[in-house]
Amino acid sequence: MGHKETNRPDDGPQLPPAAEFDPFFDLLYPQLVKYGAVVWGSIPDAEEAAADSMTYLYRHWYSIENKEAYARTMVTRSIGRLRRDEARHADRLDRAEHANRAGNPISEYVQRRWITELLRTLPPAQQAVMAGFLDQVPTADIAAALGKTEAAVRKNLQLARRRLRDEVERQRARDAVTSASGKEAA
Repeated sequence: MGHKETNRPDDGPQLPPAAEFDPFFDLLYPQLVKYGAVVWGSIPDAEEAAADSMTYLYRHWYSIENKEAYARTMVTRSIGRLRRDEARHADRLDRAEHANRAGNPISEYVQRRWITELLRTLPPAQQAVMAGFLDQVPTADIAAALGKTEAAVRKNLQLARRRLRDEVERQRARDAVTSASGKEAA
């Protein structure tokens, strides 16, 4: 899926002709936006990731072998970078909020952040399916956006639920051990 030098004319342009790129763009861009929206839950972020991906493909047209797979990977990575950057920002906000409101119950924001961190423990396909499910996207739409069958989406959803349940149980066990050791020390 990476860069692989393909047949590129030595004397021809480095950018693809419009007749070659435009149909590819018209077909793939909407698919990338749908895919990104299901994974990320935000159409503007998905559009930005898809546009960045298509721009990169246009500039490196002759050096990328499997352009569609490369574009999907770029969208996923772009969204991953957005999530990472937002998580860093959220971390700073969380620390500031905690300092200002010590002793208050966990805020909705912190709960959403915890859920996002849980979702990151899932493989990419399960993340995408679960994100769509949490955003109440119908199974058929998730399947279409991801290029999977509805049965595959349901199976990924089942596996994601099981994995999330196991992760929550692990975290609760760790919290119980930490809480018990804290009480023993007191």
